[in-house]
Amino acid sequence: MTDMPTFEDVAAAAARIKPYIHETRVVGSRLLNKYLGVEVLIKCENQQRAGSFKSRGVFNAVLARAERGLVSKERGVVTYSSGNHGQAMALASYQLEIPVVVLMATDSPRSRSTWRRRTVSRS
Repeated sequence: MTDMPTFEDVAAAAARIKPYIHETRVVGSRLLNKYLGVEVLIKCENQQRAGSFKSRGVFNAVLARAERGLVSKERGVVTYSSGNHGQAMALASYQLEIPVVVLMATDSPRSRSTWRRRTVSRS
């Protein structure tokens, strides 16, 4: 079991990823507000680069490991994902110029694997 992150942990993560992540908008939903009886605000993280809502976590994980010398241009990362994590990892590897291997199921959608191959091959 891991410890709960502190405010300082969150602030450090925000500072770490700031150069790589852009602000996404927050929208309301009258339909959800009415249905649930409370105000609902939706953070549109799917509008991050690469369309992945996992970009913040991936960049933080890779950059934190790089700070500890566990990831570098000589020592990359491997992940297994045919979804948002793989999309975010491909983008992070491209922007951080680190090697990555994204393993995917053989029945993954072609559009996802094509995008990743193009992104990774340019790093």
